[in-house]
Amino acid sequence: MDFEKSQANLNAFESKLWKTTQFYLRDVAVFNDTNYSFSLNVNPFPNDNIHSGPYMILKPVEGKRKSEIFVPDDTNIYRVGHKLAQKIIDQCKKMETTTCEVMFDYTNTPTKVTLLEKLIGTSGWLKVSHMMINSFESEDYLLLACITDEGEVIPSDVAERLFSLYATDGSYLEIPDNVTALFDDVTFSESTNIISQNASRNKDFFETEMDKLEQWAEDMKFSLEKEIKDLDAEIKLKKAESKKIAQLNEKVKSQRAIKELEKKRNEKRQSLFMAQDEIDERKEALLTNIEEMLCQQIAQKELFTIKWKIV
Repeated sequence: MDFEKSQANLNAFESKLWKTTQFYLRDVAVFNDTNYSFSLNVNPFPNDNIHSGPYMILKPVEGKRKSEIFVPDDTNIYRVGHKLAQKIIDQCKKMETTTCEVMFDYTNTPTKVTLLEKLIGTSGWLKVSHMMINSFESEDYLLLACITDEGEVIPSDVAERLFSLYATDGSYLEIPDNVTALFDDVTFSESTNIISQNASRNKDFFETEMDKLEQWAEDMKFSLEKEIKDLDAEIKLKKAESKKIAQLNEKVKSQRAIKELEKKRNEKRQSLFMAQDEIDERKEALLTNIEEMLCQQIAQKELFTIKWKIV
């Protein structure tokens, strides 16, 4: 990923954090959209010690690192890991959401999204669900099931861009049965695809770990076998030289040296046997861990459903 794309993603993420914070603190804080700062008039979490601010999101500045951006001494750097941000996100996740109509205003939104232009004047339904998979690691996904009133399925990456537009909410609605059935089909397809990708990544992880273990085992065995082979050659040479020694005391010393080499060779052979045991133990541990991780634990929860229209 190049720098510009990374910066764009960072901006988009921080923008979502900013908008979420504005929504939750709309009645208790004063916001400054110019420098992305705010201060609290009232502590939204009275049971917690929350600083009144000011808070500031450090937006990227061309030619500068974030560490080089001037921040007043009394200002809290606001990021997703901040205690206040975590409390807000946690509370937003717990909010009840009723099905309602949402009007997306493409015309008056400054940022243009080419993918959405062909949808101007159309309407439909959108359901967003959260899916969590626990296998090799915990993974979170948003499943977007989006359809037009004519029954056309809108790709999830296109549907996600709806939320970059200005919007206003309207009246509460009931979801028609035929829409619910379509939602189920689209969500099932999305989740099946994600689960399949997860399983494929797990398989690749297993093969990579097994290959690393096999390579380690091969290198260790090769090293020990070479050392044993070299000792065998040295012992053979020493025995040949010992036969040519005339003096008894020198011959005894030579045999002592040969015996030490044979002892060293035996130790290397023992190390080779022990290495094989260690290899077997590591393989068993890897297989046991993989078997435990293979049991995918999948949880899915509907977050909200809307009736949408783009103007």
